[in-house]
Amino acid sequence: MLVMNSKYFGVALGIVVLACVAVAVIVSHPGGKSTKKTTAKNKVISLLDYQDKDASVSVTTLGPIVGDEKRRAINMTISADDRSMSVLDGYNQTVEKEKHYKNNQTAFTYFIRALNGTGFTLKRPSAITDYRGVCAGGNIYIYQLYDDTGQLVSDTWSTSCDAAIGPFAGSGPAVRELMQMQLTDYADFTGGVFDQ
Repeated sequence: MLVMNSKYFGVALGIVVLACVAVAVIVSHPGGKSTKKTTAKNKVISLLDYQDKDASVSVTTLGPIVGDEKRRAINMTISADDRSMSVLDGYNQTVEKEKHYKNNQTAFTYFIRALNGTGFTLKRPSAITDYRGVCAGGNIYIYQLYDDTGQLVSDTWSTSCDAAIGPFAGSGPAVRELMQMQLTDYADFTGGVFDQ
């Protein structure tokens, strides 16, 4: 009888130990695979890692929320071999006009290093995750970084209504000015785009 009791005690002790290990694993990894995704999503992105790659940066300015026929947006995209700007019509962003300039790796490296100083990839927590409908009378600025495969690496936004709205944590005016300086006749090309 004494042998049987110690046998059951050993089995019970083993079950308790396994249960404790299972609880510890669940507590340390509460989301399973989603924990890994969250960690990757919140990873700090270094823009300088892309200065010698075939990456591209893009800034899109969405105009006020008006009727579809009056809705406009401006996109600027810079890569190692191309600098472009385009005017987009409507909410579906059909290209109305666009212009391209050649670029080279040396110029792109200088540009990326300067852009890094503006906090282009800096991100902060934001209660508002969807910019649609935000800042109805102003502009929304979308800041994106793509790697050499075309994969979106960084995607943030801010508004002209309140700099604290949105996840972008860099200097919006500095980013946009630097982008515009890459496009020789930006002012002439985009003049009057947001006039009602």
